[in-house]
Amino acid sequence: MSERANGTIWRLAGILCPQCGTNSSRVLDSRERPGAVRRRRECMRCGGRWSTEERMTSFKAGRAKK
Repeated sequence: MSERANGTIWRLAGILCPQCGTNSSRVLDSRERPGAVRRRRECMRCGGRWSTEERMTSFKAGRAKK
């Protein structure tokens, strides 16, 4: 997890190739949609291609009282 300058905490989930399972890919095309970003990806290992749709999710981070 990382923290941005405005205090928002975010986590990037690992994106695995559906063909070979490796996590190294590159983005070929990126298009913004309302509430999401659609990306066309290519695996650096096997050359497989697939699409992902990434959405921003938010949650309230709080502290537990003892």
